[in-house]
Order: sequence, then C-alpha cells, then structure tokens
Amino acid sequence: MTNSSRSRSRGFGRLILRGRRRIRLVWMSATSTRFGPIVAAVAVLLAGLGWLRPWFWPESAALGVLCLGIVGLLATALAMRLPDLIVARSLDKGLKTSDALVGALEVPDDDPFATSVRERADSFVDSDLRKAMPIQLRWKPWLATGSLLVLLTALIVIANPQDTRRDEIVAQQAAVDDVADEIEKLAEELSELPDNEVDQTTIDKLNALAEEIRKTDSVEDATEKLEQAQTELLRELGSDKLSERAASDGLEQTLEQNPVAPGETAAEQLAAAAEQVDELTDEQAQELADRLDDLAETQRDGDPETAEALAEAAEALREGDSDAAAAALDAAGSAANETASSVERGKNTEGAAGEIGDQARALRTEDSPASEAPGDGSQLAGQSPSQSPGQRSGSTPGPSNGPGGGPQPGSGPGSGEDGPTVLIPDGGDSTLLGADGEQTGSGTVNRDQQVNGPTGSGTVEVPLSEVANEFAEQAGDAVDRSSLAPSEAATVERYFEALQGQEN
Repeated sequence: MTNSSRSRSRGFGRLILRGRRRIRLVWMSATSTRFGPIVAAVAVLLAGLGWLRPWFWPESAALGVLCLGIVGLLATALAMRLPDLIVARSLDKGLKTSDALVGALEVPDDDPFATSVRERADSFVDSDLRKAMPIQLRWKPWLATGSLLVLLTALIVIANPQDTRRDEIVAQQAAVDDVADEIEKLAEELSELPDNEVDQTTIDKLNALAEEIRKTDSVEDATEKLEQAQTELLRELGSDKLSERAASDGLEQTLEQNPVAPGETAAEQLAAAAEQVDELTDEQAQELADRLDDLAETQRDGDPETAEALAEAAEALREGDSDAAAAALDAAGSAANETASSVERGKNTEGAAGEIGDQARALRTEDSPASEAPGDGSQLAGQSPSQSPGQRSGSTPGPSNGPGGGPQPGSGPGSGEDGPTVLIPDGGDSTLLGADGEQTGSGTVNRDQQVNGPTGSGTVEVPLSEVANEFAEQAGDAVDRSSLAPSEAATVERYFEALQGQEN
C-alpha cells in the first residue's frame, strides 16, 4: 500500500466502494433494458414451439434461456473490473466535482497542496449517488419485457394440446423399453439352454437388437427394426432347415412308434442296435437291413449324412459284415444326433423370430408387449427346449410340423372339447370341422387369430368344400417334395381326405 493510499480517509474509501456498487447497478439496468426484450422474446418463441410440436424440450429451453440471461447479467456485473481511478472519474462526472476525487487519488503525499485536495474530496463523502448516477428507466422496453414474460408464463402454465401427444410418446417409449426387456429376457433364456441346442450368434443378435431398439426415436422405427431382425433370422433357417427338421422329426417319430432297439431317441436306438448286431440271426439281420433302407430313404433329402450311414449299415448287414454294420450304425447315430441338435437350434431360432414378430405386432397395435403381446411374452421357459416354435402362439412364417414332419390334426390352434378341430388357413372367414369331417362350429376368423375350441355362431360362413380341394392339392405337392415316410404321407393324405368329405 502506498503512502497516498494510507493517507486517504475512511470516508473517501467508502465513497469509492459505494460508487463501484452504483456503477454496477446502473450497468445492469441499462443492459437489461436493452437486451431484456430480446431474451424474453427468444424464451416465448421456444415455449411456442412446444405448442406446435410434441417436443419435450421447448418449455425447459425457454426457462433455461431466461435463467441464463439473468445469471449471465449478474455474473458479468460482479466480474466487471472497476479500478478506483475509473470509479473516481465516474463519480466526478456525476457529482460535478471538477475532478476533485481523481485529484485526491493522484496527488502525492509530499505535495504541499495534498492536504487541501483531500479535504476537498472528503467533502463529497456523503453525497447522494442516486442523483449523481441515476438509473434511467425506459418504460417501453420494460413494458415489452413484462408482457413477454406474462405470455411466457401463460404458454408454460396453461394446458398444452401437445401434452396428450407427449403422453402417448412416453407410453410408446415405455412400450419400446418393455419390448427391449423382453428381447433381453429371451436372449438370457436361450443362453441357459445347452450349447448344442442354441446358436450363440442368435443370442448375440437378440442382445444387439434390444440395445438398438432402445435407441430408436419412435415406435415405427422400433417395429421396423424388429421386423427386419425377424426376417434375417428366418432367412438364416432357409428351406434346407425345414427339410432337415422334417427328416429328423420323422425319424424320431418312426423309431418311437416302431423302434429298432432300446432307447428314447433315434441316436440312442441306433447306438444300441450297433451293440446288438453280433447277436442277430440272419433273418433278423435281413429284417433290420430292410428297416434301415426304409429309414435311409426318408432321410435322403433332409439328412443325407444319416441316410448314407443307414444305407451302409443295411448293405453291411446283408453282406454279413457285423463290424462294418456296427460302425455304420454308430455313424448313423452320431449323424442323427447332430442333425437333431441342429434342428433344436433351428427351432429355438425360429421361436426367437416368432417372439420378435409378436413384439413387433404388439408395438404396431400399441398393445402392452410385456403383458398382452401374442405368444405370452418370451416364454421359452415353460416349454421344453425341444418344443417346436409352431406349438407356441406366435405366428412365425413357415410351416409348423409335428413329429414326423407332417401336419398334426388337433395339435394346433382350434382344439375343441369334443375333439380336434381344423382351422382353414385362408386368412379370411372360415368354417371349423372336426377330424371326422363334421362341422363343429362356425364363425368369423381373421388371419393369425387363434381359435381355442369351436366358435360360436357367426355372421359369415365359407363352405369348406370351396377350399379343401385347393389345400389338398398343395399338401400333396408338399408331400411329394418331402422325405416323409410312407406312413406319415398316408396320415397327411387321410387328413385332407377327411376335410374333403371322402371315405376310404
């Protein structure tokens, strides 16, 4: 501190401090008068956007601009550097002191006039700074600012027509989040299955899909991504997987009904048969060879590896080579087991695709996907890991075959209390028939709608005869292209003959 600073009176110091505060206040008043209407107008425009679009941020942004303007004004005023000399000059100008205050600051202590200069400056210590540095109010800018603030309050407080749409968006986003949770739950359930029954890539895709739809901006985008994911999963299955499933399921059903050796699965029976080859008589060996040839024929298209091993085992049995026959049967069992695992992976992949489709439809209809979605959520748990996705309530594209690869009357939707019923899949109005060809009920049935038991009376009926022949021809073509065993093919034929009202 200089000698000049020490020699100043306390009253002079308080005057400088009061002057500094007054300068800040005057500056804040002038600045708010100039920019207040602009800040208020920007806030009103932002709030007005909230009345035009269902955006969530306009009101918050409007309040943010207003608060930012006020905080910025105060912060700038407090941070403003006001040295004593500048304050003294402003006070001299306002008090009309003829630079008495500046002179008191600048005069050196050894100046012979220093005392008189400072005494003259002290004479202004009690001056009224409100008159010396008045706040000039301009009513028009302040009136404009006040009006805009009243309008801003009204825009924020009064009920906004866009609030309903915003509530819908919140509900839809909650539905999308629920779908993402269901997809993650499905992936977790699949991950708990044995490694040979599920593809890790399917689990990874489900987790990636859940994360991706969480980031979507609308239900439409989420639905589109779900449908794309379903299409990709089903594309991976392809027609080869369907024929493989028909072959594997047909082999399992055939050996379950007419086993070649003890065992619960086809692979176990073939392995047991390999161990019993040495104990077979020539007649039993020939009978087994004939059975293996029949089985090989059913597997040729869908599971050529198993078919080839079965054919080799049959040939070895006819030639009396028990060692080669046993080795071929072991190979057939291993191939059948691998095919069965592949089928299980395909079924679970198809089930996942069906669940994704269910969630997509639930979003599209704005239903609650977690509790009301078709397919009862992502329940892979609660069904056996080997349960066909066709047995779930989801509507996965593609046929859903029962054991043996053929349609199973009475095992799908439409099973009534008085016996199995049949839903004609024409996508429009339908008539339900029992397995014996008698009508069990009638009603209006939409595409993808499930029917549990006979329907009540409806307003429209479609005679079954109009569609039965068409579907019988399609079924016949499908059987000709498949690798069904003769017994399974006959079951399909009898099924459609019953629909046509024919008796053999």
